[in-house]
Amino acid sequence: MELMLSPVGKKIFDYLKKHDRAKVLDIAQKLNIDQSIVMRTILEMESLDIVEKWEQDEVILSLTSEGKKALKEGLPEEQLINFLKDHGETHIKDLNVRDKEIAIAWAKSKGAIVIDKGIVRLIKESIDNKEKELLKKVKEGKKIKEEDIKKLKKRRFLEVLAKTYVYVRLKPEMKDKNIRIIEEITELTPEVIKKWKDKKFKKFDVNSPAQQVYSGKQHPVTQVIEYVRKIWLDMGFKEMTGNKIVQAFWNFDALFTPQDHPAREMQDTFYLDYSAPRINADRQIVKRVKEMHERGDEKSDGWNYTWKETYASKLLLRTHTTVLSALQLASLNPHDLPAKYFAIGKVFRNETLDWKHLFEFYQVEGFVASNNVNFKHLLGYLKIFFQKMGYDKIKVRPAYFPYTELSLEIEVFMPEKGWVELAGAGMFRPEVVKPLLGEEVKVLAWGLGLERIIMNYYGFKDVRDVYTTDIKMLRDLKRWLY
Repeated sequence: MELMLSPVGKKIFDYLKKHDRAKVLDIAQKLNIDQSIVMRTILEMESLDIVEKWEQDEVILSLTSEGKKALKEGLPEEQLINFLKDHGETHIKDLNVRDKEIAIAWAKSKGAIVIDKGIVRLIKESIDNKEKELLKKVKEGKKIKEEDIKKLKKRRFLEVLAKTYVYVRLKPEMKDKNIRIIEEITELTPEVIKKWKDKKFKKFDVNSPAQQVYSGKQHPVTQVIEYVRKIWLDMGFKEMTGNKIVQAFWNFDALFTPQDHPAREMQDTFYLDYSAPRINADRQIVKRVKEMHERGDEKSDGWNYTWKETYASKLLLRTHTTVLSALQLASLNPHDLPAKYFAIGKVFRNETLDWKHLFEFYQVEGFVASNNVNFKHLLGYLKIFFQKMGYDKIKVRPAYFPYTELSLEIEVFMPEKGWVELAGAGMFRPEVVKPLLGEEVKVLAWGLGLERIIMNYYGFKDVRDVYTTDIKMLRDLKRWLY
């Protein structure tokens, strides 16, 4: 009788001829072949009625950390007896042994000690240490009685695990008959190709199920950030970066937010305990911001209050990336214009965490500074951006923001949700631009949150899912394809 088997199949066949039965795990270890390959080959051999396999549950005994410690250092009661041998009778509080309470309980139950008014006295130096012998047997892989297993489990020296093993054996007719093995070729090599006419090749089923392979990929948030960055860089913008901890001056005052505005309160802002001694800014800029708040100029009445530098010098976690726009504008000179900048960064709000609010999230910020731009240019930039993000239907409606005028909100149309707001924009007020630049210049500005875009794209119902670390969920998510 002839059998056509792969080289691995022949090795397994020869191994099973010498053994009545064998674990798949043992076969893999003895033949030094990957267990998955052995299992796959056995399944093929089973389909050819060469072998039969079955599963069998087995109890595995394993020492706990306490069991290993007891075997290495001695039982707790042993250590107590040795201590009392060296020190004599000792008060309980002065006993310096491991697991004192456990040691006392077991030494007392074995009749080794007595306790009188808190004094521990040794009355028997030799005790039954059968547990230690049992631990040695378990470590050596030897079997022990059921009652001994219970005893060691009670002392938390042992854990009992149930494990299922796959066993296999040759069918009787395969073991007794004179069988000639013809090896199938399962792998092409130069030598095989040279003499292919004399070989028997294994047939492959290209429709058979294969193991799912998961390639590495970036987290969805990282994918979106890189895509958004590319959009603005392709449109000729430069990227702004900066610190997450800033002074209130740049977060609020430079953006013409009065010092008694509710948004500056602790309910909305994360303040640091430490305050800087003075504002980290050019003193001329600080002076111009102060004057704009207190008195305004020929076109503005300002806020008409006494501006205080101590409030402006407080440190906080930035509440918006517009901080970066203010810092960048303050660093420009008239000959630097026109200027186009964008930023992608984390911002922080003292929000209650729920399905639609985070206290730490990403914002995309941008501005264009030039006397040759107007409101239509702002609409053009935003339209191009959102079209590149995959939104064809865009709608603009009037809005109000503290430091822009005109102001607008961008809505995009989604078939399953209708019109959804995704961004706010406008033209910086002169009260913002003049103190920072030293002269009045038109500045287009916008900001949007990344998380809402990501939620809409992936269909998340909870904003917290945007930052999921669930491996299965991340594997199943589609790639960012806009």
